[in-house]
Amino acid sequence: QLYKTGAEQRAVDLLLQQVTTMRRALALQDNTTGKLLFVDLLSNAIDLISLMLEHGSSGVRVPELPALSVEEKDFAMVAAREFGLAFNTMQNLAERPDFFENDGDAPAWYVKIFFKPNMTMNELVRSFHYLEELTQLSAPELAKRMTDGEPPSLTGSKLRNYVGVELLKLSSINWDDYVVRLFDLDVKIALFNQIHHQGLKNQTLHNPYYGAEVPAERDGRLCFSGPLDDRQFVRCLRMSL
Repeated sequence: QLYKTGAEQRAVDLLLQQVTTMRRALALQDNTTGKLLFVDLLSNAIDLISLMLEHGSSGVRVPELPALSVEEKDFAMVAAREFGLAFNTMQNLAERPDFFENDGDAPAWYVKIFFKPNMTMNELVRSFHYLEELTQLSAPELAKRMTDGEPPSLTGSKLRNYVGVELLKLSSINWDDYVVRLFDLDVKIALFNQIHHQGLKNQTLHNPYYGAEVPAERDGRLCFSGPLDDRQFVRCLRMSL
């Protein structure tokens, strides 16, 4: 409403305040759903500001948006929550007489032959170490890792822990997708700053993943390339409707 009445600078400033608030919330998320929700909300808010700047008066000014902080990119609280849920699940399953069938009466020693919760959790820890390692990479390092590297594979013995290995296969999370979405948001912030704060032209833009790059035009958006598909247009900046 402020934008329509000519108070463009005030409208942009209010949106920037919302971006700051959402970034604080992003850093506090302890689950993957919340993390990605705020990535999308921030992406949409930055797109809206971009549209207002692109089609408003030339007198509207914006400060440089800070790159995502370590806390905003961090998945430590997410990992802690996932680990806690997994630990409780594994402990509840351990040595249950009804492990194989309802109303079963399998002895604990027999269940333990097929399912060892501690061994299963040790395998899961490797996945969280991989997640922590990804979040500490730079954008070029992450892009290279996504191209050249592979997520850690399960190394547990099916012979010693058959059910545990199968459970991990069913419940494993592809952390690559989550981490790259956050890095893609950082790329969007960089694209926004270069266009709307620094006033650079398309031919002089810098993609944090790969360096100098002319962004592709896609349905009113300018889009940088990245290591994974970007179906949500997080790496893109809306320039027109």
